[in-house]
Amino acid sequence: IKIIIIKIALGLLIITIAVTGTVTASNLQIKYIDKYETPQLSECTYYDYYGNIIYEDIIEQCPELNIITNTRNNFSFTVEENFTGRLTEPLAVENGIGYIYYDADVKVDVQVEITYIGPYVESLTYTVYEIIDNIDSDLKTGLMLREAMVTNYDIDNQVTITYSTQENEIDMTSGDSFPSFDTIEPVIKKYISTLTIEDESNPNDTETIKFNEVSLDGEGLEVVNTFGLGKYEKINDPLISIDFYEDDIATGNSTDFYFENDETTIRNREERRQVAGVERQYDLRTLTFKQSHIELYGVSEYLIIDSFMFSSLKADLNYWFAHDYSIEHTMSRINDDLFIYDGDYYSKLVFTDYGVRVEEYYLNQFSWDDMFPDETDSEYIYYSLSILGFNDHRINGLLEAYDYKKNLMTPGYLSNYHFYQHNFLIEHVFIDNYDKFDGK
Repeated sequence: IKIIIIKIALGLLIITIAVTGTVTASNLQIKYIDKYETPQLSECTYYDYYGNIIYEDIIEQCPELNIITNTRNNFSFTVEENFTGRLTEPLAVENGIGYIYYDADVKVDVQVEITYIGPYVESLTYTVYEIIDNIDSDLKTGLMLREAMVTNYDIDNQVTITYSTQENEIDMTSGDSFPSFDTIEPVIKKYISTLTIEDESNPNDTETIKFNEVSLDGEGLEVVNTFGLGKYEKINDPLISIDFYEDDIATGNSTDFYFENDETTIRNREERRQVAGVERQYDLRTLTFKQSHIELYGVSEYLIIDSFMFSSLKADLNYWFAHDYSIEHTMSRINDDLFIYDGDYYSKLVFTDYGVRVEEYYLNQFSWDDMFPDETDSEYIYYSLSILGFNDHRINGLLEAYDYKKNLMTPGYLSNYHFYQHNFLIEHVFIDNYDKFDGK
């Protein structure tokens, strides 16, 4: 009887091991397929029906925009994003920067208000309120940020772009209310682009554009610096060419803009280094945007994107580890969905009643550490001081598209967007009548 019982027990053990092994192998196979063969949603970028970027997600993947106003001249919405998990904060230590880890609940409320001149963004206000509740303690921190951009074209042949930034970090342990932004002194800067008409009697003559940056000194007085001089060629290419300056000295850097009916091309030259103090070496970049005709059916009679989509970036770089570099987007339609593919990532265009939401997907590369992670690791590390600049790429990313000076001097950044982002500092010269946009 004992022998029979032992045989039965061994048989059950073998069956159990076999079944468990099969289940474990199946679970690993499912996990592998889900992690490395299934496209992973990375982030979302939101555009209005003119192709202007209006939002990028911060801590929550692809949140819904709560639309408040959606007309041709005004657009406004709110967004709420939430995150629960481990946070990482920088900590200054003797030998550099250390980190503090803790679990927290994070809530981010965003308000965006936009006004338009035709397809151009005339003004934009981006307001962020963030509350970080430390689960491991009674500490609660509030972060608030307001960035605003306003365009003024009241003076003939001149446009002024004014930027305002207000930010503050507060202790919210005793309450959840934020102070008014009226209590925060804004940081102001201005960009001014002025077109000089050399010969009124010759409409085909080359015209000059001066680009100034205005900032405030320690006493609150305006300081004006010229950072670029451009030429506006009405009948020749490039249509606009700009040479850049620093302290009234030409840097040798330049950007040329070619505006065609179905394509926009930007060519940029940026100094990388000097050899033996004499010979200069430059990075060369060429960006192309091709006109798109994407009709958003059944939404609105005027809701049509007729803008320029990013097509390619080709660069000749003077890095020791990189020389030729290129990105090229290809577009395809699968069933009723429109996709953009660049070799590593692909994007799905989702049409909405305000424009387009672009969902970014990618495929993970296999990694043993990723496949079998330490269970104590957080799935998402969020830098809680991102609003105040420690990790400002995502949360301040929206107004980067409207930093017109940067997009003139280093236009390679425009490859981050799926649509060409208009630049009022140069395009105002060939918009001869802003009122023509009214009523359309």
